[in-house]
Amino acid sequence: MNFRSLSVFMVSVFIVLASQLARAEAPAAYCASDDYRRLDFWVGTWRVHWGAGDQAGEGTNVITRSYDDCVIEENFDGGVSSSGQHFRGMSISIYDQRGEQWRQTWMDNQGGFFDFYGLDLGDEFVFQTKQSVKKPGVILRMLFTDIKPDSLTWRWQKSEDLGNEWKDLWVIYYERLK
Repeated sequence: MNFRSLSVFMVSVFIVLASQLARAEAPAAYCASDDYRRLDFWVGTWRVHWGAGDQAGEGTNVITRSYDDCVIEENFDGGVSSSGQHFRGMSISIYDQRGEQWRQTWMDNQGGFFDFYGLDLGDEFVFQTKQSVKKPGVILRMLFTDIKPDSLTWRWQKSEDLGNEWKDLWVIYYERLK
């Protein structure tokens, strides 16, 4: 075996061994901590329903994990209402490790856009806005409550006194399909 052939062989062996070593010592996934698992209760395919009579509605909400389990994506389809509107929206949620809190951005087909931060309340979880600049004292929030393996209640709430009292604006009942 000549010097050139020996060099090519040695480089090839080094590359194979280095790649095996790199795989064996691969670091844990970036989003593997328990903080990233806090919203696991929400991941799945859900039948959602709300209201009664003329205000009744139903649809689906599909919640998935993406980007190596770091991001939670929501795709809400509220179906067609009695007024003929078809409300749809989506959100992206992630645990912000530097800020040590959950963050969510929501947008929908009616021009809605909200920037939320998350608060873990133990048996409940909330995403809420910061105080409104245009309307001092006004805070909006989404409260996940009555959380069970196959159901939960979601409340869209408003406070006009910096969160001392909350008023339900929309209550949605979730039933797991998958």
